[in-house]
Amino acid sequence: MDLPTILKYGDATLMAALNRVPDSAREAGGVCGVWSVKDIIAHLASYERMLIEVFLSLRGTAETPVLEEMARLGDTFNDAWVEMYRQKSFAEVLTDYREGFAQAMALAHQFAPELLRQPGTLPWYGDEYSVDDFVVYSFYGHKREHSAQLDVYADRLERARDATQPKR
Repeated sequence: MDLPTILKYGDATLMAALNRVPDSAREAGGVCGVWSVKDIIAHLASYERMLIEVFLSLRGTAETPVLEEMARLGDTFNDAWVEMYRQKSFAEVLTDYREGFAQAMALAHQFAPELLRQPGTLPWYGDEYSVDDFVVYSFYGHKREHSAQLDVYADRLERARDATQPKR
């Protein structure tokens, strides 16, 4: 497995789905539960921060406040992070996501593939899992899931728009 490639394709899928949603519809709720597109991107930005901490912790050079907060807050972590972004514009939230993704990608290139596929590297995730496993499940799969929600939302918007167009 090539971890940077997995990260790249997860992001590409997300950006393709995001580009289908008009700017004017990115702050309306109901895309993922009560969350808007903006909320989903805020949520994913928090995960990019978490991944940065994971990579830095592999070097033994970082504190892990986001990971610690996730462990402490449990099921309320996601809503707490989305709320932290509430007053920011969509552009600011997207910039934060993009900057986090770029930093995570740069860090991903710094590790030997053997280390990333070694089970037990992240003991808090499970001794039988590797960093590669964590990224595939918690980032690639996670982005694919939210991308599908964005696609469904974009389809719904397109159907609503088409229904208001005059028939020829």
